[in-house]
Amino acid sequence: MLRRRWRWIVAGAVALLLVVVVFRARLVDEPVRRRVEAGVNAALDGYSVKIGKLRVHPLGFGVVLSDVVVTQDAYPDPPVATLPALDASVQWTAAIRGKLVADFELREPKLHVDLRNATKEATDKKSVAERGWQEAAFEIFPLKINELKVTDGTFTYVDPGPGGPVRLTHVYFTADNIRNVRSREGTYPSPVHLSAWLQDTARLQADGDVDFLAIPHTAVKADFQMVDLDMRTVAPAARHAGADIRVAGSPPGGRSSTRRSGTSWRSPRCV
Repeated sequence: MLRRRWRWIVAGAVALLLVVVVFRARLVDEPVRRRVEAGVNAALDGYSVKIGKLRVHPLGFGVVLSDVVVTQDAYPDPPVATLPALDASVQWTAAIRGKLVADFELREPKLHVDLRNATKEATDKKSVAERGWQEAAFEIFPLKINELKVTDGTFTYVDPGPGGPVRLTHVYFTADNIRNVRSREGTYPSPVHLSAWLQDTARLQADGDVDFLAIPHTAVKADFQMVDLDMRTVAPAARHAGADIRVAGSPPGGRSSTRRSGTSWRSPRCV
């Protein structure tokens, strides 16, 4: 009876401690939200961020940001990104090996870019990678990102031409071992996966490996597959990237099926 009573006392004390910890965390949520929002905006150049809510999870050593809105200062309407939820936490699998790095997950993010946004970036001396995004992520969570997940995202590019917007929907993306905490340098240590629907009809998938820390630029080796793309729907937007797409002799409906395997290149900018 005495042993059972002590078990209940210990269990009650632990439960009370958890309640106190969670309650105190709720008290600091708003001050932390204000500090993080101010730090993110101080780090960024040309963009502004509003954070609707922030919740600290002390038991899991993480934070959750909700209703995040990102705007380009030159053209703030509409926002270039809305993030219903951003989770950041310690990556425990790496912590076991003595590496303190972070997991970031973006749930149902929506990105919106139009010709004005793209032109502004193209004519600016600073690239997107040089606008302080890594520093902003460090303000959100004081550990470098080692795993990045995007769950059910949407990307829309609005072109003023007759072709209408280009849309990627149901975007799922994962990149692991970004900080190269497991592999030898000089390899492609970070496995990546991407799946999405382009224009609601074409299935896009990519699997490969990346060296995010390669100098001078990120190095990528990946297999791409795209099926049932109507090239006419993306032709106007492709012209802005220097590609002139003309569909001639295509199957009924103008659709084509393309496959590229073993493609390797170095991206012009770091991600």
